[in-house]
Amino acid sequence: MFSQENFARIFSFAILSKSKSPQLKHRHHLFINSLTFAATSFLFLSLTTSAWGVPFASQIEVSQKTVVAGEQTEITYFLNESADSVLIELADGITTAAAFSGTVAQGKNHVIWNGHVDNAGGAVAAAGAWRVYVSAFKTRGQWEEIASQSSLANIGPAGALHQEMFDGFQPNSCVFIVDQDSSYFGKAVTNIANENKSLWGAALLNSDLTNASTSSPLESLFFIPPPAINKSTKYCGMTIDPDNNERVFIASQGGTTFNLFSGDLKTSVVSSADPGQALTLIRAVAIANEGGQKYAYFLPSNTYIIKAKLDPVTNQVVGSARNLITLGPSSSYYNAGLTLDQNGNLYFLGKYSDSSKGTGGILLRWDRSVIEGDPANYPLNITHQAASWMVTVPANIVNLCGPAITPNGDVYVASINAGDKTKDIGIYYVGNAAEANVSGALSTDDRVVDFKQIGTPATQWEGDKKYFQIVSDPAGNLLALDRATEQMRLFAPPVTSAQTTRAPQSQTLVITAGVNNWLRY
Repeated sequence: MFSQENFARIFSFAILSKSKSPQLKHRHHLFINSLTFAATSFLFLSLTTSAWGVPFASQIEVSQKTVVAGEQTEITYFLNESADSVLIELADGITTAAAFSGTVAQGKNHVIWNGHVDNAGGAVAAAGAWRVYVSAFKTRGQWEEIASQSSLANIGPAGALHQEMFDGFQPNSCVFIVDQDSSYFGKAVTNIANENKSLWGAALLNSDLTNASTSSPLESLFFIPPPAINKSTKYCGMTIDPDNNERVFIASQGGTTFNLFSGDLKTSVVSSADPGQALTLIRAVAIANEGGQKYAYFLPSNTYIIKAKLDPVTNQVVGSARNLITLGPSSSYYNAGLTLDQNGNLYFLGKYSDSSKGTGGILLRWDRSVIEGDPANYPLNITHQAASWMVTVPANIVNLCGPAITPNGDVYVASINAGDKTKDIGIYYVGNAAEANVSGALSTDDRVVDFKQIGTPATQWEGDKKYFQIVSDPAGNLLALDRATEQMRLFAPPVTSAQTTRAPQSQTLVITAGVNNWLRY
């Protein structure tokens, strides 16, 4: 028997599969025609499901952790975009103590709960320890931009190490915190670094891209002081520690200098995990826990994917980093991206730099069974032929970045024109991580967001051909970051459903039984 959640997922997949790409094998296009969308909306709204690309709540808090039954308390939460409706529930995973409507505004929301099951005149909610669940509902018929941020002024607090005050922060990469038990859940951590400036480190944004701090233009999480970096250094890759969702790794490049920094979001402690090798042009990093051992995957130069063992406590590289995958002649690719999906499969995105190959590129995936384990045991002969995904990108789709993988496994790449307004720029759907094999050629039929629709032809979003990136937030919305124009834009897909977020355990609400009648002795 299917649960309501599984049935909703299966039905949703059937709807999304109606339009097939003529180019790629085993592909599912993400546009939903208006008739199908309208006809099925009642079903999705009636089911409890965890869909993607809808508003989601974060920063869920209760003003009092312990109350007497029937007393009121305030519940606050943050929405990344406005919702059609919001449902608040107090539950323990089995029993629901109360359910009532919330407010729907983008940003911070405040709801006073009166202690009754319906937040009205119903019965008083039962005593117990309850977690707050916030479900945000939305109907959207097409991809649209839901938030943006640009030219943030005067980044960094006064007195921060090695900084110059400047407008904008030119992000190369970003990660979202996805652990719902973390107080940082839903927030974006983005680098603030530029090869011509002197401000280095990471900064924090809310899920709607507004500043996470009210005390400064942008809350600075940590800064990396000299002499670890210099003005020729660029931060090109960020990833979350799989063992600690509140630790961020940043890889940097700069000539023959290689650095892997890790920063703790709560303590702002920064450590270096430099493997002590002359690895050049590190452009991406991915961290995995394989069988209880932590490993780092790097993209140095244009020839290899490197793998190294990390110490589980210090996060320092143990031993030597080793070549894991041979990508081909160094002139073939300009490495663009490296990431892991939830199952530990490794994705590589490369754009061609060889004039004989044009300006397209390729996306490859190696399954975890091929790459996992201690790199010291590898014969160093993993190549394209071992890849389970091989998707080529034609010359009209240029300056690739990504890939971005959503929580439900959808894989996307992006193309930016960087001055050539004739190219087919935008965000493209490649496939879903659950698919064992994907092959063929990407085409404009796979494009879900057209960047040419942003601005007029004279002011079109051109972007940075080397340092442009896309990432997914915890609900499957896609954030595009452009270093050249100091912009971030958040795009949401078509959907009719709800996303439910659970408050952190630290925000558990304890209701104690009240004493209604005192006996006089």
